[in-house]
Parts: sequence; C-alpha cells; structure tokens
Amino acid sequence: MFIVTVELKIKDQYIADFAKRIAQQASTSVAREPDCHVFDVHKHESDPSRFFLYEVYADKAAFETHVQMPHSKESSEATKPWIESAQVTFWTKLVS
Repeated sequence: MFIVTVELKIKDQYIADFAKRIAQQASTSVAREPDCHVFDVHKHESDPSRFFLYEVYADKAAFETHVQMPHSKESSEATKPWIESAQVTFWTKLVS
C-alpha cells in the first residue's frame, strides 16, 4: 500500500469553501478510483484553518493516476489559491 499524508494551512477566508471542496474530492476519489482505498479529511480540533488528509492507494502508480484524474486536477486548481502552506509526505505500509 502507498500512503499519502498532507498537512494544510488554509487562508481564513476560504476555510468553509475548502472544507466543502475537499470533502467532495475525497468522496469522488474513493467512488471513482478503484485503487484509492481511503481518502480521509480531518480538521484540527482547535485551529480550523489546519487540515490533515490521509490517503491510501494500492500502489504509487494508483496515486499517480489519481493526480491525473479530471476531478483531482479541477479540485487542485480551484483550491490552490486558498492554501497558505502544504506539506505532503509519502509512506509505504509495512504491516497491518
């Protein structure tokens, strides 16, 4: 399994829009991409501008397919100006 985690800081005026858009992106990805097993969206408990994404793909190729999907490209382009900072980390699952 190939895991992607993303920590995001969203500009204050876009928090609600981002939350709605990323929730749609997550559900669409899991529904339309058979190799996208998990796309969880989390919001920081005390700082509403901070989000954490946890994504699980069958392998790295599945993630690379994910970023090329039209719904992913559209979402990324729409939300790019809303993001103050982002840290993306890639992981390989060793055991369950």
